[in-house]
Amino acid sequence: MAPTEHTIYRAGDGNGGFSPASVKLPDLGPHDILVRLTHSGVCHSDIVLCQLGAPVALGHEGIGIVESVGSLVTQFKIGDRAGGGFHRDACGHCKYCLSGRDIYCYERVIFGEGDFDNGTFGTYYVGKETYLHKIPDSLSSEHAAPLQCAGATVYAALKATVTAEKRVGILGIGGLGHLAIQYADKMGADVIVYSTSTSKEAEARKLGAKEFHIIENMFDTATAPIDVLVICGTKYPDWDKVMTKEFLARDGTIVPLAAPVHGPLSLPAGAMFFQGYHVFSSLVGSRNIHDEMLEFSGRHGVKPMVQLFKHEGESTIKERRRIQNRMAQRAYRQRKESAIDVLKQKVEELERSKEDMGREFINFTSVILEQDTVKNNPQIIEHIKQTTISLLSSAREVDENERPAVQDEQNDLLNDLPVEDPIDLTPPIPQAQSFDFPMMDGTGQMEYTTNPIDPMLDQQRPNSDSTPHSFDATSYFQLPTQTPFYDMTYQLPGSTWDSTLPNPRSYASQELNFGRRYHRASQEAAFLLASMRHAPPGWYRKVFGFCMHFETREEISSRLGEALRKSKEMTLNNWKFPFTNIGGAGTFFPDQGYGNGDLPIGNRSLEHEAYRPPQMSGFSMGPFGPSIEQIRDLRLNAQLRIIDPEYDGDFFDSDEIEICLRGYGVTIPAGKDFVTAYIDMSMFERTSDSETSSGPTTPPDMPGNGTFEEEDLESDEPASFSCPAGLMGMAMGAMPPPPKGKGPGERWKTPSKRDTKVKIDVERLIMCLVNSTVCLGRTPAVRPMDIRKSLKMAIIQED
Repeated sequence: MAPTEHTIYRAGDGNGGFSPASVKLPDLGPHDILVRLTHSGVCHSDIVLCQLGAPVALGHEGIGIVESVGSLVTQFKIGDRAGGGFHRDACGHCKYCLSGRDIYCYERVIFGEGDFDNGTFGTYYVGKETYLHKIPDSLSSEHAAPLQCAGATVYAALKATVTAEKRVGILGIGGLGHLAIQYADKMGADVIVYSTSTSKEAEARKLGAKEFHIIENMFDTATAPIDVLVICGTKYPDWDKVMTKEFLARDGTIVPLAAPVHGPLSLPAGAMFFQGYHVFSSLVGSRNIHDEMLEFSGRHGVKPMVQLFKHEGESTIKERRRIQNRMAQRAYRQRKESAIDVLKQKVEELERSKEDMGREFINFTSVILEQDTVKNNPQIIEHIKQTTISLLSSAREVDENERPAVQDEQNDLLNDLPVEDPIDLTPPIPQAQSFDFPMMDGTGQMEYTTNPIDPMLDQQRPNSDSTPHSFDATSYFQLPTQTPFYDMTYQLPGSTWDSTLPNPRSYASQELNFGRRYHRASQEAAFLLASMRHAPPGWYRKVFGFCMHFETREEISSRLGEALRKSKEMTLNNWKFPFTNIGGAGTFFPDQGYGNGDLPIGNRSLEHEAYRPPQMSGFSMGPFGPSIEQIRDLRLNAQLRIIDPEYDGDFFDSDEIEICLRGYGVTIPAGKDFVTAYIDMSMFERTSDSETSSGPTTPPDMPGNGTFEEEDLESDEPASFSCPAGLMGMAMGAMPPPPKGKGPGERWKTPSKRDTKVKIDVERLIMCLVNSTVCLGRTPAVRPMDIRKSLKMAIIQED
């Protein structure tokens, strides 16, 4: 006698679990089949429905024995093994059903969307003949159950994207990933597996992987581009790195199989267009694909990894899931604690070694310098000086830079690890003074209690503020270029070792105007910083923070090196850089400085600047990489001001700095180390007020007509400064003029004499400007208020 009722397990008990319920079995239709269930897989979607509290009968990976069939059933007979449960019905006559894509039928019935009293976590399952599948004899029931969902999902996606000899990357070795490895291998592809743990390598290779890579290093260890990337893990990779021709071959395909657990899938559009990439989505395979998958699995021995347990209701399943989670957490904690112990031991060993080396060297140096023969030999003193500075600077660089790098490499495993303050190996001032040589060098990596530039800077000038923080002892470039340099330990690009004379520390003094002189000096300083193997992170970020969003350290250093190789007849501006007017640089004095005047201004004195666009659109002519549009949308506002508190507001390029100084009354001819000028000293009293009030929407104060005006340049009309979106739009878009009003170009006039006669140290002025400079790619630039600060610092005599 056929049963009339059976037990199902329904989600929605209010506690994130499920509970048994007794329901009536429906009368069988002519195409229906009653299956007595023997096995059922537990899918992640079952757990999701429990968490959502949906009142749905759980289970869709069922295997059982046919007990009863409808009057028109021809493909099954009583006693056959049948499987199914996810795809349950479709209309049978739409374009999707007629083309073998019935899984996308608008009238489909699938698990979770309908048939809510029918599931495979029960005694019986009622299914349509066309949506139940015969199980091959070569597949056991426990192995066939997970294939009803996971197997059909993976196989359908790979069948559409994988062919023999393709390189297929599998990201993640979980419920989907371990099946994807087997299917791709049996299809003749070369399988490359990416996982978070080295402990899974043996398992992956046993399943058919040819290569194995750790996810955090997979871009560095890749041997050749892959053709298909199948996402089976629980976290999306860095798409900017994935979608490059070095990792994913052109015309490659991305197959996200675990997308719902990640949320939105955001891919860089530029890479999609220029590399021809595809994204292939796939649900569980249609019924014809499902039957093919079962036959393929049985013939090639594809088997899921299963853990069998007797179904005793909710408590059994939840307890099994809880045990699995606990085991995974315990394994993660063990790996984390082991890594922390190893790193902590290495850090302690390095700390002890650094402390011992520093102490012994300082003691040895003190003993040596007490000898009279050494005091009378300047060459030995100089060598000891350089060695001491190198050792102490390296020790501090390691302390500031190496430890964060180690943390990054280990995925922040040491975030909660207490670390003692580093031991300061800088000798005290009395001991340093006993060395009989100045403990100061261009590296600028040791702290001082007095200003290393000039003792006079520590004295308070009448009617002036104290030294601003931008130029204190921790500033990176602390030596004026005319300061004697004891030894040339590095070489600027373009210089040569062939000459018997030592190479100059700087070539800036050879430029024919102040704008280019400052431009070259700042590029030389930036190149030295960018070329340091362990550049101090704070200084590096202050100078190159914006460029680091889309340039690597090597690219920054290479770009600066190429700029320094340019001759006096070539422009120092890098007009090939994608963004040409960041912070408004180059737009404030659009008509000043061009032509052949008596005192030319910066790069504007050249008859021609290579690659300079005829109209300022804010962008070069391109072509651009895939990240440029993203930087333009996320890092810049409509006026091309940087959206970052550390880089907000307006910036002047090297030409505008010279124009601004002339507006203040300071004209610097070529080759002059000191100049005399008449300036209005009251502008320095308003520097602090301007600094606190300036912002990205407040234009800088400009010099004009012999007075220091601080008018608001904003008009009542909305700004029309905008650039069209898209790569071609950025390349061809036009930059409207600055906001209407009494703009800086209208107020700039030939300077007249001011009230106070001052003498200015040009080298110190350049050095102070360099200390405030940021790299905008096309040009070095400073904020207007830093020009006044630098000018104030450079005054050495007042009348």
